[in-house]
Amino acid sequence: MILLTMPRGNWFGRAAAAVLLSALAVVAFAAEPASVPPSTQPALSHLADQIARGTPDEAAAAADEFVRQIIEPVAASLKNLEQRPAAEQRRVLQALQRVHAGLRIRLYQANLPPEDAQLFDQVAAGNGDLVERLFDDDPRRRLAALYQIPLEPGSAAGVLVTSRLFDWDAPVVEAALNIAARLGEDPATMRGLARFVEGASQAVCGSPGALPADEAAAWADFSNRAICLLGNSKARSSVPVIVEAIRCFGRPPYRTLFRVAEALDELGKIGDERAVPLLLECTTDPEQHAIRSLGAGSLLRVTVGDAALLALAHIYALPPDELGFVSAPGDHPLTGFLDERTRRNALRLFALWYKENGEKPPQERTPLIPQATPITEPAAHTPAEQP
Repeated sequence: MILLTMPRGNWFGRAAAAVLLSALAVVAFAAEPASVPPSTQPALSHLADQIARGTPDEAAAAADEFVRQIIEPVAASLKNLEQRPAAEQRRVLQALQRVHAGLRIRLYQANLPPEDAQLFDQVAAGNGDLVERLFDDDPRRRLAALYQIPLEPGSAAGVLVTSRLFDWDAPVVEAALNIAARLGEDPATMRGLARFVEGASQAVCGSPGALPADEAAAWADFSNRAICLLGNSKARSSVPVIVEAIRCFGRPPYRTLFRVAEALDELGKIGDERAVPLLLECTTDPEQHAIRSLGAGSLLRVTVGDAALLALAHIYALPPDELGFVSAPGDHPLTGFLDERTRRNALRLFALWYKENGEKPPQERTPLIPQATPITEPAAHTPAEQP
């Protein structure tokens, strides 16, 4: 795990707001807020549209008016609050906190697909207090609520846990990822992880430069960890989302924390041919991902390109060792090449096989036939071997 070096507080809030802003527009047009008087609803919808689609100046002005129209009726009803006894003030303020939580719940519900919205509604009806605490202002209450969710696959647990991936406090997101890993291949959890990865990509690459670099890097790191969970669960429906995330975060400056080779590995685990175009693009990426000594001066090296080629081998069920890959077992297995010449030969051998078989139906593809002798280049064009 790579530890973030930036502060763990408000820096993540602005990034979360970038994703939730799009949800705000969805709510404004998809459902009329029950807490707003009917006479003001068209104005709020128009303002939400201006915030989402207007120029920066128009959006800022619309945001000010949007906030004013929501706050003024509430403020007017509380103008004499300070004259009440302390116990009564606390009860009113606690109700206001529920309003904040309720709004966040509505925003989250608006983006849920029908099957997850149904699960969410069921648990909200039976355990509304837990749901409200998941969306509370206080991150300590949100964390406590996360750990109180019964982790039953096939239940609403996955919908509740993955709701906190969109949290504005980094430790809450980390906890949600750790708990999601315990739910295994739960379908609702996989859908939530995919929504998170898609939302993170849109927040960072939908409007390049909209987020500070440290916040974009945080999205990259969390997205990488979510992709690993999707890959381990072989979530085929998430492949298009993972591909777009790699295209987004796999470029500077985001790839510093994204670990492209790991994301490519996950595409190989899933084994879906929709990932092939991206993997083919990555096979010649020379960036070193890992290196391990095998003793006696032998070094196993893994580049990003190697990870892409290995993923292709898994997708097409080609034996990696017949391409020249070498594996080092252990707690953290590693598969790569011992020298540059073997790497080049593997790329050529796969290219020949793919040219003949890549576009054919699986049942018509021929097995990989390893070269009897290594393919070599003319000496003038052969780069020096790595030590």
